[in-house]
Formats: sequence, C-alpha cells, structure tokens
Amino acid sequence: MMLKFHETPYLWALFVTLRGAYSAPPFTSKGYLGGFIESENNLMQNGSCWVYDNAKVFGRAKIYDHATVRGNAKIYDKARVGGWATVKQDATVRGEAVIRGNAVICGRAKVFGEAIVFGSTNIEDNASVSGHASLCGRINICGYAKVYASAEIRGDVVVSGKAQVHGYASVNSSDESFYSYSSDKVKIVITDNANICGSTTIRGNITIQNYAKISERATVQNEAKISGYAKIGGHALICDKAQVLGHARVCEHTKIRGRAKISDKAVIYGNAVVFGDASVSGEAKVYGHAMVFDSASVSDRAHVYGSARACDAAKIFGNSEVFEYALIHSDAKVKNAKISGFQIV
Repeated sequence: MMLKFHETPYLWALFVTLRGAYSAPPFTSKGYLGGFIESENNLMQNGSCWVYDNAKVFGRAKIYDHATVRGNAKIYDKARVGGWATVKQDATVRGEAVIRGNAVICGRAKVFGEAIVFGSTNIEDNASVSGHASLCGRINICGYAKVYASAEIRGDVVVSGKAQVHGYASVNSSDESFYSYSSDKVKIVITDNANICGSTTIRGNITIQNYAKISERATVQNEAKISGYAKIGGHALICDKAQVLGHARVCEHTKIRGRAKISDKAVIYGNAVVFGDASVSGEAKVYGHAMVFDSASVSDRAHVYGSARACDAAKIFGNSEVFEYALIHSDAKVKNAKISGFQIV
C-alpha cells in the first residue's frame, strides 16, 4: 500500500494524501491533501518529505529526506530536492539541479541546468542559478542576480541587484589562509550590476558593487573594495584594504596592496606595484615594473613607468613622466617634468 499517495482521475496521475501515520510531515494528519505529483517515484516514502498546496513535482524529479515543496513551486525534469531544503512560492527547480541542506528557493527564483545548491543558501526574488554552478554556505542570491556557468560560491556571500557571477569564478569568504587583515564579520557582497567572470578568485571580506567587473585570472582578497566602473583583469592582485574605484583599470600582472587607492580613470598595468597608503588618480598611468608606495601619489596625466619608484610623501602630477630607474622620494613634488635615468629627486 502506498503511504503518501492517492490516485486521481485528473490531469496529474497522483495527488499526495497522507495515509497512515508513517513519517508524517509537519502540520499534517491522516488524510491530509497535498500537492500534485506525476509518479510515486517523485516523492520518496522514507523521511518526512512532502509536497504542499498547489506545488507540482513531475518528470523524473525526486523529493526525499525531509525536503518540502510548497506554494506554486514546480520541480521537474531530473531535479533532486533533499535534506531539509524548501522550494516554495513560485520558484522553479528543473534540469538536473540538486538542492540539499537547509537551502530555501523562493519567490520567482529558478535553479536549473546541473547546478548544485547546499548549505543554508537562500535563492529568492527573480534570481537564477544555472549551468554547473555550485553553492554552499550562508549564501543569499536575490534581486535579479545570476550565478551560472561553472561558478563556485562558498561561505558567507550575498549576490544581489543585477550582479552576475559566472565563468569559472571562485567566490569564498571563509578561506582564512588568504587573510592578512582580521575581521569579526567576514562576508563577500557582490551587488548592483557587478560582473564576476573568467577564472577570477574572490576571497575574504570583499565588497564589489556598481558596475565593477572582475575578469580573466584576477584575484581580489582580504578586505578590498571594488566599485564604480572599475575593471580588474589579467593576473592582477587586489588585496589587504586596497580600493579600486571610479573608471580605474588594473590589469596584467599588477599588485595593489595595503591601503592603496586607485581611482578616477587611472590605469595600472604591466608588473607595476602600488602599495602602502599610495594613491593613483586622475588619468595617471603606472606600468612596466614601476612601484608607488608609502604615501606617494600620482595624479592628473602623469606617467610612472619602467623601473621608476615613487615613495614617502612624494607627489607626481600634471603631465610628468618618471621612468627608467628614477626615484622620487621624501616630500618631493614633480609637476610637468620628465625624470629619467638614475635621477633622484
């Protein structure tokens, strides 16, 4: 005798009716009428899994363990929902997606493809998770956010607004081996129209917002902040409490560390390094093997390149060019000048 099913002549082959007291789902009693399933294989007998309300489970989908499907939710194709997971409201799970743990899929959210959602992940509103994406942790995907392709998200992460995480991107707030700055609250926030793609790595307590884009093999970690229309690419490393803002671009093999700030339309590329409390702003460029550190600043349309160094409280601005092995240090100010060779200012 089937314990959870009762035949019906209507459109769906079976509707769920509790028969007997075996593994009674919460808030139910004998004779309780549940949602619709196409086959007895859609709802496992063991555990307290249940289909409520107008929810529908069909195709080769399976509900097992203690999972529940509620509201107008639909589970179909070869999707699997288990553990203590809940799919409710107008959410859809399809394809070969797997939902487990304490995950909640709600609103008009969609999970499909071969996506895997574990842990205490919450996918809501109009968000979607698809492709081969893998999520596990205290994750909130909301708004119109999308996670797809082979993206992997772990730890305490919020992806909201119209943000996208895709490609082979790896987002993880909980890998302590990457930290140089400790924080009681470790969370990654990716919001607005931010775009995380390629084989990027995001670690630590990070905020990426507005229209910022992290691509290729770039790494952002620790407590860095990326915002505005900033673009990070190549093998660039942004770490510690560094900030990249405005329309700034950081690419190739550059490193931005400490409390350095890159803003406006500044461009950092090549093997350049900016660290400490240094800043690069305006339309300035730092490239080659140049280094800007301590509290030095490069602004306006100045260029620092080659193996040049700017340190201490030095300021390079206007249309200046500092290149080759030049050193600008102490509280020197260089405006509209060319400093080259082994000059020290």
